Amino acid sequence: MGGMLAMDLAASVPLAGLVVMSTPWVLPPPADLLYPILPLLKRVWRYRTPNEPSDWVDKDAEVINVHYRVQPLHAVGELMKLQRSVKSHLGDVSCPARLIYSDGDPVAQPEHGESYLAQLGSQDKRLIRITGSGHNIVRDAARTQVYELITEFVHSLSGEAA
Repeated sequence: MGGMLAMDLAASVPLAGLVVMSTPWVLPPPADLLYPILPLLKRVWRYRTPNEPSDWVDKDAEVINVHYRVQPLHAVGELMKLQRSVKSHLGDVSCPARLIYSDGDPVAQPEHGESYLAQLGSQDKRLIRITGSGHNIVRDAARTQVYELITEFVHSLSGEAA
């Protein structure tokens, strides 16, 4: 969701740069299938209990990560509304952008990043693929590589040497 909010902001406010990480182009089933009936469904099915298998590479980092025990169905609908809105304004994003995706992410595969990349209005935009992490790339095993990529990008925008 953070990547969607960042792209939404970048579409309406001039920014020096944009970093998007692990942002899904589409949500996994059944969210996409249930979206049309969510207004009715959420009246009887208020919470979803996640049961997907772990995609964490660093099991020690997973243990200390805060996990949601339930996901409000209403929130899924709101996320999908945000996603649709963001997609309609991607051409308005003009700042330099870096999209970072993990090859091991079952939620937001690098192909999702390619879809965002194709729609962004930025002239300076790049998709960076990493390996050795799941969806939570800022906390999982390749986090140091992610931090370095972001630091390099920020330094390139500010004109400072990394």
